[in-house]
Amino acid sequence: MAMLKRPVKDRSVWYGTDFTDDDSWIETLNNKELAEIGSALAAVETKGLGLGEFSREDFLLPTLGRRLEKIIEELEEGRGFVLLRGLPVEKYSLDQMRLIYWGIGSYFGRAVAQNNQGDIIANVKNLGVDYSKPEGRGYTSNANLRFHNDGTDVVAL
Repeated sequence: MAMLKRPVKDRSVWYGTDFTDDDSWIETLNNKELAEIGSALAAVETKGLGLGEFSREDFLLPTLGRRLEKIIEELEEGRGFVLLRGLPVEKYSLDQMRLIYWGIGSYFGRAVAQNNQGDIIANVKNLGVDYSKPEGRGYTSNANLRFHNDGTDVVAL
């Protein structure tokens, strides 16, 4: 990997304070996009497809899919983060939310396992796990986590 020899001066350089009065990083789903998500969910449920068993070709989002392409460009070439807001989680079961999350995520690329057990979507919940142990995962404990970054192209929470 080559070392940079001059300062980076593109949109990926920012400070948290740059967004104090700027909500341009927030993408709110509209009614048409929400209807597409509902239809895509119904389609994969009708086919009996489970988590990890379908791709974006099975989870059709004609309008939202085009918007997701712009969001991907923002992640890769712009500021590097986006908040997608407006999905009515109370309308869906936890299993349906996992399918929706997988379906939307399929537009961003290929998912990889989150742990040694091969989980592709993990719940962030204090299970009393000892994070200091080799098998401990921060998202299963109440431990204070040090600043870090995950070795991947996109992280979605």
